[in-house]
Amino acid sequence: MKAVEDNPYCNKTHIPDVLHELYLASGRDQDIFLSYCRHQYLNTNDVECLRRLDEAGKLGAFEKEIESAPRTHTLLITVYKYTGETDKLFNYLMRIGSDYILINHIDYLKEDYSDELYKYLRERMYEKLSEGKRREVYREAATYVAGIGKLKDGRQKVEETLSSLRVSRYSKCKLLFEITENRLLHLQWDSD
Repeated sequence: MKAVEDNPYCNKTHIPDVLHELYLASGRDQDIFLSYCRHQYLNTNDVECLRRLDEAGKLGAFEKEIESAPRTHTLLITVYKYTGETDKLFNYLMRIGSDYILINHIDYLKEDYSDELYKYLRERMYEKLSEGKRREVYREAATYVAGIGKLKDGRQKVEETLSSLRVSRYSKCKLLFEITENRLLHLQWDSD
């Protein structure tokens, strides 16, 4: 147990298996079971383990532990989504600086942060477009427009964004509009 506790993030899937066997051999000791849940979550990102920790009142301490650990993006994001802590999720996603991860989790943030995300994604789109007239630049810009489409009132915000592009210096970039329209074809619109 000491060796396991000294290195909980070593990502060895046999640790949860060993802890589960210890749990069964110990006559179902609750502390060993909770340790099993911690390690199982660290290795599998299984929300059921979070539920077990939450029921035992250990989720808050576990959340603090994950927050202080390096390279735990997906684990921490799942904890914040499970606990419904949208402010922490929003701040964390903005801090890690991955726009793709942010766009993938917009569904959890759009109710509370739609305006901030709209402004941010629009600015990032224009920053990307300023890098030059190339297909890969247009693809990334289209990703930001698709992210805008996932927001609350996304269809309206996309229309505003495209309208502003049509009267900007990018108005003659037909490839930009083709790629963007193609990306939007696959977007599931919320019922506005």
